[in-house]
Amino acid sequence: MSDINKTILMGRLTKDPELKFTPNNTEVCNFSLASNEKWKDANGETKEKTLFLNCVAWKGLAKVISEYCKKGNRLLVEGKLNSKTWEDSSGNKKSTIELNVENFQLIDRNDLGDGGL
Repeated sequence: MSDINKTILMGRLTKDPELKFTPNNTEVCNFSLASNEKWKDANGETKEKTLFLNCVAWKGLAKVISEYCKKGNRLLVEGKLNSKTWEDSSGNKKSTIELNVENFQLIDRNDLGDGGL
């Protein structure tokens, strides 16, 4: 049986998605989602924590996300987690986990006064 790498996350865009192109002219869109979790602790106090996750979308999906989604929009994303490692300019090893987006749904949007969709 194969392992499964599937993640579904709902959150808000922390900034406008950024569309770039690879040297082969393939669209790639980077964005970050903030997903909040609330619960009550043993004393009945409300607690909250926020998960920030970097996301990347490719090709047509990248173009759609960059065109229609803006900071503050609530998105439901589905995809695979991917780890990346690199060495910074000081020689320190760095790593991160990002979501390679395979599907998304725009749940709602903030009315930023720019006409929206």
